[in-house]
Amino acid sequence: MIDHHSVGEEFNLYPKTEKEAMEQCIIVNRILANEGILDVLGHISVRNPVKGDTFFQACRSFPGDVTRDDILEIDLEGNIVSEKKKSLYREVGSHAVIFAARPEVNAICHSHCDDWLPYVCTDTPMRPIIHEACMFVEGIHTMKREQDWESCMLQKEEYSNLLEALGNRRAVFIKNHGAILVDDSPIHLVAACIFLRKNAIAFYKSSLIGEPVYIDAEAALRSAKEILLEGVAERIWKYCLQRVRRNMPDLYW
Repeated sequence: MIDHHSVGEEFNLYPKTEKEAMEQCIIVNRILANEGILDVLGHISVRNPVKGDTFFQACRSFPGDVTRDDILEIDLEGNIVSEKKKSLYREVGSHAVIFAARPEVNAICHSHCDDWLPYVCTDTPMRPIIHEACMFVEGIHTMKREQDWESCMLQKEEYSNLLEALGNRRAVFIKNHGAILVDDSPIHLVAACIFLRKNAIAFYKSSLIGEPVYIDAEAALRSAKEILLEGVAERIWKYCLQRVRRNMPDLYW
C-alpha cells in the first residue's frame, strides 16, 4: 500500500538520485499550483543529479494534477530522452538553455502568477521591500521584446536575449508575459516563488497607503545570506507539503 503521507517528508535539500529529483519535480508542481503561484500554463523543471545534461519536466498538463507518469527526461537540446513520449511544453527550450548556461541552477519555474504580473506589464522595478525577498537583492531585469513571446519562443536568438536578461540573477521578467525563476535546488525554488509573490503583494498594498520603502542594498545582502543559511526554505517546504496533502490527497510517488 502506498503511504501518501510519506511523499516528500524525507528529503535532501539537493536531490541525490533520479527518483528523488523526479519526486521533488512532482511536489514542486503540486505545491506551487496549490499556492496559486503556478497557473494552468506554468511549468517546472528539475535537473537530473546523476546526469547533469538532462532534466525532468512534466508533459503538457495542469501542474496540480502531475504524477510520476507525466514526468519526462529531456536533454539540453530540448529533446525527450526517456522512454515515455508525450507532449512537451512549447517553452521547453527556455529550460534547456538555462540549464546549459547556468550549471549551478538545478530547478526552474516559469509562471504567470497574478500577483507579479503588474510588474511584468509596467516599468515599475521589483526590489526587496520585505525581509524574505532579500534573496532577490540583485534585482530582476525585464526581457523586452519586439515580437510576441509565443510567436518566437522557439527561436534560438530569443533565448539568447533571455539569458542576457537573466544574467546570474535568480529571476527574470518577460515583458507582458510572465516570469522565470531559477535556483540551486527545488526546495529553494519553492521559497523563492513564495517570497517573490509576498514582495509583490506587499509593494502593491504599501503603495496604496504611502510611499514604499525599499530595503537598503547592504542590509539586503546580509539578509539574503541569513534566509538561505537558517533552513527557512526547508521549513517552508514542510509547511507547503502539509497544505498540499490536505487539498490534493492523490499526491503519491
